[in-house]
Amino acid sequence: MKKISVITLTAILLFTTSAVYAVKQQTYKDLKATNWAYESIQAMSDKDVMKGYPDSSFKPQSTVTYGEFIKMMVVAVTGEVLKVAEKPHHWAHNYYKEGLELSLFEESEIDITMLDQPIPRSDMALIISNGLEKTGIENYSKIEAMVKDVESTTKYSYQIIKSYAAGILSGYSDGTFKPQGTLTRAESSLVLYRYIDERKRTPIKINEKKTLNDVENNTENIDAKESVI
Repeated sequence: MKKISVITLTAILLFTTSAVYAVKQQTYKDLKATNWAYESIQAMSDKDVMKGYPDSSFKPQSTVTYGEFIKMMVVAVTGEVLKVAEKPHHWAHNYYKEGLELSLFEESEIDITMLDQPIPRSDMALIISNGLEKTGIENYSKIEAMVKDVESTTKYSYQIIKSYAAGILSGYSDGTFKPQGTLTRAESSLVLYRYIDERKRTPIKINEKKTLNDVENNTENIDAKESVI
């Protein structure tokens, strides 16, 4: 009888946990379960790193601004959602100041007047790299050679390669990174998912046959024009 009670209690707890998660799980009218970024978008939504719009859309292909990515990264690093700044300040003013405190960037690199501008992929890599531990990069020159459009003269080349080496970035299927290209909300979700959860990363190991052109299982249905970030 006691054994049955324990089993019953366990079942109730499992059902309750599942029910709570089901309630928490966000749904977006423009995001299908077959979307290559579905898992990362849901995970980042659950952690309040990213949120949808009042009309229940997510707009996965919308371009991300400096203010938006800084906000996402600050929440990813601290786990805290800050108060939206009131006018005359920009809404992301508090996140910008916190980003400076966290040394994710410097004022000379990203000025507060840039918050509404689309963030280039190179500057995204800067912020991601600064959020990682300060460790050396093995086989730096070999990894750099694998990225067709990044060299020593490229803006934030070191930060880009560091993010590649850590397995957070992996670029486009043609081996390019497009440093001056923009970043979509879907791409941002995958970058931040990999930043938060090391199990989702694919660190570059030169002695393996895998190359930067390989696509992870969770992005195997990605459009050829899309970055696997």
